[in-house]
Amino acid sequence: MVVILEEDSVRFSESKLSKSVFARLYLQYDCDRYFPEYGWDDFAEIVLEWWMNSAASLIKYGGSSIFRFMDGGFSFEIVVDNNGNFHVELRENLETTLIQDVDFMGFCQSLMAASNLLIRRMQEISKDRDISSTLVLQQNVLRNLLKKLKSSS
Repeated sequence: MVVILEEDSVRFSESKLSKSVFARLYLQYDCDRYFPEYGWDDFAEIVLEWWMNSAASLIKYGGSSIFRFMDGGFSFEIVVDNNGNFHVELRENLETTLIQDVDFMGFCQSLMAASNLLIRRMQEISKDRDISSTLVLQQNVLRNLLKKLKSSS
């Protein structure tokens, strides 16, 4: 399962009241399946912040973490079992639609790549706009936890 962020879809809100960043952001799994769907458009900056926080929480505390999309009733939960194996449950309106094993490190690497791509694209689009310090902070926290996790295994 990998995080897909379509680079050409990154854009800022047109509203003077909002500084939201949107993009097509979704998961790809089983080679040609997508969740919530191919081309899903959402609040990319906020969602990636949430997901990096959820991944960091799972690394620090184990158990499980929920990863939400902002639009629609879509989420997924990643659970680590007693043997250290990771499983994902995809959900629509709290109803589980799929349960399968997941390569958590691969997922985290794709999450970091998507956030790097978003930051780079935001800088290209608007050189005078500050990049969210929260996004960069969450990225740094997750990066450091992943380094520790790799060195301990």
